[in-house]
Amino acid sequence: MAVTTTQRFEVFKRDKFICQYCGRKVPDVVLECDHIHPKSDGGSDDMTNLVTACQECNRGKAAKALGSRDSPIQAENVSNQVEKMKQLRMLNEMLSEEREHEDEYLRELGAYFWNRDPNASESYTFTDEQISAVRPFSRKITVDKLKDLMDATWRKSPRHEFAYFIGCCRSFLEMRDV
Repeated sequence: MAVTTTQRFEVFKRDKFICQYCGRKVPDVVLECDHIHPKSDGGSDDMTNLVTACQECNRGKAAKALGSRDSPIQAENVSNQVEKMKQLRMLNEMLSEEREHEDEYLRELGAYFWNRDPNASESYTFTDEQISAVRPFSRKITVDKLKDLMDATWRKSPRHEFAYFIGCCRSFLEMRDV
């Protein structure tokens, strides 16, 4: 399968629209998306195997692998890009783990909130949609204050409890920022 237009643009953005072989950039050159490990030798269209190259460097490299004797590639630049991609993957994994912990924290808050309902016959937690609504407030308001607002919600408006709680969070932040 060929590299898509979107994929090519993402490679160009990642490489800051600079040829990773010679360092030239737009508008002085026409850029192409090059396979570090040639497709003809089993290379993939994965982002870690793609690099921005000017037309001249890409055509000069042809189907030679990185490190081939006649290749004009600046191996250090490519090595740096591969390292950046590894680090980005690690960062994404870390952020994903943090998001999972945050979601678990928000589910626990949801259980606290919904179990305040005196009419509840079973235990509930926030839905995914409610988690998305609460998330920005949970990053700006302490857990103790959020629980205070939840308690106030059930004392004041047990009929429209979630909407009222979100309104309380907004009002709290607005008053705090005045």
